[in-house]
Amino acid sequence: MSTQTINHGLGVTPEMIIAKERDSGDGTGDWAVWHKDLASGKYLTLNSTDGEDSWTDALFSNIDETSVDFGNDPDGSGIYLNGGDVPNNYIAYFFASVEGYSKVGSYEGTGSATAGPFIALDFAPAYFLVKSTGGLTNWQILDNKRNTSNPANDFLRANSDIAETSNYDVDFLSNGLKIRTTDGDYNTSGTTYIYYAVAESPLKTANAR
Repeated sequence: MSTQTINHGLGVTPEMIIAKERDSGDGTGDWAVWHKDLASGKYLTLNSTDGEDSWTDALFSNIDETSVDFGNDPDGSGIYLNGGDVPNNYIAYFFASVEGYSKVGSYEGTGSATAGPFIALDFAPAYFLVKSTGGLTNWQILDNKRNTSNPANDFLRANSDIAETSNYDVDFLSNGLKIRTTDGDYNTSGTTYIYYAVAESPLKTANAR
């Protein structure tokens, strides 16, 4: 079994990876998403509403899970591809939290609009991508360009080609986000949601709305 190291150049351990096999006729053709807060051996699919699925069912079956957990990669320099599909072509995007600029994380839903989760980012967000780890929920995209005041409720979906839609209130704050909806795409009680957020202004200079 051959092994190939894929260097990502972040200089730190990745916390989220979005990857796709480019060769036709092999693999599922899906955009597979690994995230540090998913269950061990699980991944999500960026182009679908599916919940967590087993590692062996798609593209990430070719990535050594212990290496993606970085047990063999203490300096965070790369990931390791293993097995017969190593010669195939892939594209991958690597993400890690940067203080005052971006954050990869997760939160638990409360199922309450009045007592919805507060997501502490330590910066005012400009972009927010979120997905439940459960099934039949969307990859919701919110930003501060289309919603210049609260609530932020104009969304797009990474898994769909639908036009912009307005619903499901979320507040963008100076230090994070407040979920003010019970919709399953944001706030089902007891459900884990993973996210990636980017700051409105780096270096902690953002102002409240």
